[in-house]
Order: sequence, then C-alpha cells, then structure tokens
Amino acid sequence: MKLAIVCDAFPPKRSSVSIHMDDLSKFFQEKGHQVSVFTPDETLTELSFLDTSAKVEVLRCRIPRIGESPMIKRLLIELAYPYYFYRACKNSSVDVEKFDGIIWYSPSIFFGIFIYYLKYKSKCRAYLILRDVFPKWALDLKIITKWTYWTVNIFALLQYKIADRIGVNSPSSKVLLEKYSFLSDKCEVLWTWLRAGFPSRVSSLVQENGLITFIYTGNMGVAQDVFLFGNLAKNLKAESKVRFLFYGRGSEKQKFENFVRDDNLLNVQVNDEISPEELSRLFGYCSIGMVALDIRHTTSNIPGKFLSYMEAGLPVLAKVNPGNDLIDLIEKYDVGTVVTTDSIHDLESAALELCRKIKADEFISERCLKLAREVFCVEKATQQIIETFSK
Repeated sequence: MKLAIVCDAFPPKRSSVSIHMDDLSKFFQEKGHQVSVFTPDETLTELSFLDTSAKVEVLRCRIPRIGESPMIKRLLIELAYPYYFYRACKNSSVDVEKFDGIIWYSPSIFFGIFIYYLKYKSKCRAYLILRDVFPKWALDLKIITKWTYWTVNIFALLQYKIADRIGVNSPSSKVLLEKYSFLSDKCEVLWTWLRAGFPSRVSSLVQENGLITFIYTGNMGVAQDVFLFGNLAKNLKAESKVRFLFYGRGSEKQKFENFVRDDNLLNVQVNDEISPEELSRLFGYCSIGMVALDIRHTTSNIPGKFLSYMEAGLPVLAKVNPGNDLIDLIEKYDVGTVVTTDSIHDLESAALELCRKIKADEFISERCLKLAREVFCVEKATQQIIETFSK
C-alpha cells in the first residue's frame, strides 16, 4: 500500500509525537508499504522540501516559527495548517492522487481540511490517531474559556467526521467520544506504541552506592504540574541517597528552574531535552520514572514518557487524575505507585514506598518490560490501522 502520514512533528524534531510517528512509518516501510510523511517545519526558507534521503519520503511544509509563542499565535498558525500543507504539495512532486490510505495524528486538531483534500484526491479511507481529547482537557484545566472551547471544538468534531476510523489511546477516551452518536461505530482503542524489539535491563535500579535516581522527561507545561515533583524533592532534601533529574522543555521550564534555584535544591538537576538515543543511555543510570498529570483532567491520557520508562525497565511514580486508565495499567502489572491527589504528603509517602519496593523486588523491571511488550506494540498498532484500509 501507498500510505500518507500527517503529523505535526517528525525527526529531527524531538518530541513523543516525533518518536512515535517515526517508529510507525519505519515499521510500515519494513512491511513493504510505501510511506509519505507530511509535517510542518519552522526552519525552512523555501515553501517546501521533499526529503528522500531515507526510505520514508518526507514532505516538510514551511510554517511561521512557533517556538514558545503565545497561545493565540500558535492557534492562528495551526488554523492555517491546511493552507501551508496544500501550498507545499503544489510546490513539490508528491502525487496526492495515489494513496491507498491516510493516517493522521492529533493533536493538532486542525489537519481536517487537508485530510479531506487528500481523501478526495486519492479516493481512500483515513485513520485518525487521537492521542488526547483536545480542547476538552484545556477546558478542564481552565486554560481556555467555554466560548473558546465551543469555537475550537468545531475543528475537533470536523476531524472526527472526516475520519473513517478513530484510534484512541485508552478505553475511557473511547467511552467519552462515543457520547457523540455519529461516532458510536467509528472508535477503537489503539494503544500508544513503542519501536519493535525491547532490550533487557542490565543495570540495577539501585546503584552500588545506594543512590536512587528519579527522572522526569518530556514536556514541562501547565498540564504536567512538575512543581509537585519539585516540592517532593524539597521534602526529600535530607535523603542523601536520593536525587532528581528533569530533562525537557515547555512553558513552565524557566519557572521551574527558578523554583529549584530559589529553594537551593542541590538534589535536583534541570536540563534541556536530549535525543532519544541519549535518553535511552541515561535511563540505564536511573531508578524511577516520574509521570505527572493535572488531577483536574476528566479525560485519560497515556503520556509518551510512560512508554519510555517501561521500555527501559523503570518503575513509575505517577500523579494522575482519578479514573485515568494509567492507574489500572500500573496496578495490573505492578510497575509503580500512583497518587490521585495534589497532596505532597501522599506523593512523598508513595515515593518512599517505591524506593523501598525497588530495593526488595528484583522482578519489577521485568514486569515493566512485560507491560511494554504486551500492550505498547507497534506491530499490533499497524495491523489495526491496515485493517481499516483493507475493508
């Protein structure tokens, strides 16, 4: 099959979206499919650039620089994605009339019109990979007003309407979407995936000198609430054998660095994001991965960092919203501890409990790897998607 993949991030850009879509495109290609990726690029000077240096063809579409822009500027740029992508197609040699299937990743929610254009030109089916239910979560966190929610939600509903099949990342997200009558037979659970092949962890979770290292990776935005982990580190300053590493970027990163500096938290290091390869090596020296989601969320989300921790054999300390499907996964496979409140005392108790657990439980890393193999499998994900195009 000739497949089109549309996403807002792709290597060399670093993000969980970029990693997931790179893994997916490579796996499709290894199975004999032709893959064309469409992705925005803030660094281009020309209208488009068709990258054919790898086996996967990538059409990079020029957009204005977003960076850490205010939300309104980001919104306006993303609203114009269909125009930028259409313009790039017209400026390139990509044949948009030959696709057998279209796959797109949301967020962003603003690809809908471009997907409709590709469907119309190729007369094929389209599969939406829905990784979080935006703008619902933004309303939950009071990042946007109800008026903004109802306005922006039009674009979310549009992409649901255009999709022939929608893969959501958790059972509760499926239940939420099926409240819309026109989606009752469109949705299925498509677990987030990891690259094929999982290495065995060779190093101990606790270093020979007894040091336990907590690590947080990825976005440091409003939805992640990393400051609670900062307060945890503050409460554990007296624990000489415990340290905290934070690697990532986001709207709250500078504030978090100021927080660490002002409180003189010598047990905390805050660093810029690093490549997935560097991160994979770093995990070999860490003990526990940290996941944080604002408890005001009413939707479920499986963060990409959770998958990375499982792949590395790292148990997790998770602070998530009540009812999140991540709770069931962690408890079923016994791969960490979960807190569903903003209480620093609850989080501290859970952290110390997990420290004791990794010292006594020699099989916890194996269970992490087992979860990764059984649930987050790229082969299962590609099979589900291809079934949509085979009908």
